[in-house]
Amino acid sequence: MKRSSRLLASTAWIFYFVIVFEFLFMITPFALYFYSAFRPAIHWLNSNPYTSWLTAFFLPHFAQTDSLLLNGLRTAGWCLALLGLAVFLVSAAQLYTSQLMRKGAVTGLLYRYVRHPQYLGLAVLGLGVTLIWPRFLALLTFVTMLFVYRWLAAVEEARCIGKFGDSYERYVESTGAFLPRIRLPGDVSYLRRLADAAPYSSLATYVVVMVLAAGAAFALREHMLSSVSADYRENLVILSPAKLSRDELSSTFSVASSEPSVRSIVGEHSVPLLVYVVPAEWYLPDLPIDAHEIVRKQGGHATPTDFDRSKYRVLLMGVKSHAESPQRRDIVRTAYSREPLLIADVDMEAAAVTGIADPPPSVIWGEIAAPLM
Repeated sequence: MKRSSRLLASTAWIFYFVIVFEFLFMITPFALYFYSAFRPAIHWLNSNPYTSWLTAFFLPHFAQTDSLLLNGLRTAGWCLALLGLAVFLVSAAQLYTSQLMRKGAVTGLLYRYVRHPQYLGLAVLGLGVTLIWPRFLALLTFVTMLFVYRWLAAVEEARCIGKFGDSYERYVESTGAFLPRIRLPGDVSYLRRLADAAPYSSLATYVVVMVLAAGAAFALREHMLSSVSADYRENLVILSPAKLSRDELSSTFSVASSEPSVRSIVGEHSVPLLVYVVPAEWYLPDLPIDAHEIVRKQGGHATPTDFDRSKYRVLLMGVKSHAESPQRRDIVRTAYSREPLLIADVDMEAAAVTGIADPPPSVIWGEIAAPLM
């Protein structure tokens, strides 16, 4: 049983850190290598109609919205991630310093208030990362890790009770497990039973929480689709990551459609289309709108709010969907891959298309499904 427990714990930790590292790699120069390594797994999830939703985003990744809630969640994610990291580092330093000095059980500083501040810090960090890099897969992995933390905490406490005896039992009874004065249910003997029975004893609770978390994420995605700048039409969707009115979206697309090559794609393309209207001053490596050489040189995002509202780049993309003939919002909901078709530079003051270009075949990290928003 101990061997299987160690194997489960190791597997859970590895899976969790893969998700966390996705975000960490995406803000470093190693993003290209990361997506090259994990491209087969992501493509496999995308290719299956039952799993493609796992790689989708349930919150806007780079888009501005009309929702104060959605706009604030990313900032909240950064605050939570930094707070969680700080709690983890402080508690880890306290624990390992005590072990090196052979002081026995750690019950002071952060451990005076909660018995597992390291797990608390990692949980807060994980929540922050999930809000910053909000894939469904990251959310469900985060929920899974919360249950793993609870189980690992019980295993550790049962071991400490066996090692330190009555003094640690009194410590368990006087402190909270993960939050001050909030304890694991039951008495001390429950810890041993939980450690022996895991992970099966909490399976029903785990399933219920996973379903609730996924349901909440889908509800947030629907709220996002109502809050972003979008014009949902029968066979195409016009989107902008910037805050534009529907009239601005429609008029910009109308000017772009005056170009015969754009009009030809809209009229003849057999699959639904996603049309992105991006301010010309913006820089988004998540969309195949800039040359890879520019992406490598500049890096990151550039999304100024005081952009020139007369000049845009209009990107036309064909949508691959597991749904049959999706329309309107379903085009966004069910899109798992996109084919870059054409870029039109639009000057709204002149009401003219100033340039036509072929987009890069993919974003810099390859044919990976980037966030739609």
